[in-house]
Amino acid sequence: MPRPGAVPAAAGPQRGNHFDQYEEGHLEIEQASLDKPIESDNIGHRLLQKHGWKLGQGLGKSLQGRTDPIPIVVKYDVMGMGRMEMELDYAEDATERRRVLEVEKEDTEELRQKYKDYVDKEKAIAKALEDLRANFYCELCDKQYQKHQEFDNHINSYDHAHKQRLKDLKQREFARNVSSRSRKDERKQEKALRRLHELAEQRRQPEW
Repeated sequence: MPRPGAVPAAAGPQRGNHFDQYEEGHLEIEQASLDKPIESDNIGHRLLQKHGWKLGQGLGKSLQGRTDPIPIVVKYDVMGMGRMEMELDYAEDATERRRVLEVEKEDTEELRQKYKDYVDKEKAIAKALEDLRANFYCELCDKQYQKHQEFDNHINSYDHAHKQRLKDLKQREFARNVSSRSRKDERKQEKALRRLHELAEQRRQPEW
């Protein structure tokens, strides 16, 4: 029997120590899950809603927080924390550097080939222009013409004919000088030979 003055206990679970209620089985334990969000009657859920938060929004001044729970990753290797990410980043950087070097090598070889082709083309054009200009160049007058008609008019001009005659006269004069010098040399040689012959004859004559 209850003692006098005691307040009878209310039927069903009482608010107070939740741990005792969990122990007695009156409250169902809420299981954490990455696939299922917390219920709307959760105390944390209600507190967030009271401060203006809505389901599906992120936390923060600009709602920039993540909306999904942080996943649990079980670590089976013996590396330190963050070592695997560092190795992956290093491998990715090395692969990117190799790719860049290969691209630069291909670009360099391609540029070299393009430059070589350009130089060869420029040389061919310069050679063709030189050959073309040689056909319309007057070496006697040292004049270059771009058109055949201009070159033909110059060849038939008085100025060109006068220079050609002057050149021919100089060549003939040079030939005469060479011929005259040759005859003088021949006469000197003949005179020297006669002198030697006379000396030889004098030596053959006996002295009396």
